[in-house]
Amino acid sequence: MAGDTNVQGEEQKKLDVLSNEIMVNSLRASGKTAVLISEELDQAVIIEDKYKGKYCVVFDPLDGSSNIDAGVNVGTIFGVYQVVRNLIGWQLHMRRAHLAFQTIAPGIAGHN
Repeated sequence: MAGDTNVQGEEQKKLDVLSNEIMVNSLRASGKTAVLISEELDQAVIIEDKYKGKYCVVFDPLDGSSNIDAGVNVGTIFGVYQVVRNLIGWQLHMRRAHLAFQTIAPGIAGHN
């Protein structure tokens, strides 16, 4: 929710929340993802079986948003990983993510 803080301790703006909702909903509906990890969320999103794919996407939906009023570029930073073991009953912690995922691709999409 706008006005809250994200996992980095930064104040969330309305645009942060909206961009995060768009990313989560789009990735969930794609049928390609199993886990979503966003800078804007405290917990990982485990995709329900109906839409579950084989990839984990880690992302900052709108990097640089805290400086948007200064006219700087913003973008979406992401990493795509293939899930290589079942996550059922397993607490996902970022420091242990390398045990369960194989890196596929990192990326950034700039928004001017």
